[in-house]
Amino acid sequence: MALKLDYKTARQGYLKLRALAHPLRIKFLKFIDSRKECNVNAIHRTLRLEQSVTSQHLKILRDADLVKFRRDGKRVLYRVNYPKVQKMMACAEQL
Repeated sequence: MALKLDYKTARQGYLKLRALAHPLRIKFLKFIDSRKECNVNAIHRTLRLEQSVTSQHLKILRDADLVKFRRDGKRVLYRVNYPKVQKMMACAEQL
């Protein structure tokens, strides 16, 4: 059996796993899940974080496609991308 290795695919997987492997980002996902949808202000105020820190972590989650977002006027509302998170957690459990 030939081993199929692809750097681009491996890199994408790494970035997604890395996004999930941070306790604060797990908190974000749980917080967003509890509200179904919320904006940056709700996250940073409730979790008592700087807005810039909150935004940086949300960007990592967005880049990994673990959260979805939509604009509502000037606000950006985030929601959990459940299929992706569930798939990533299943992969992590197998590892």
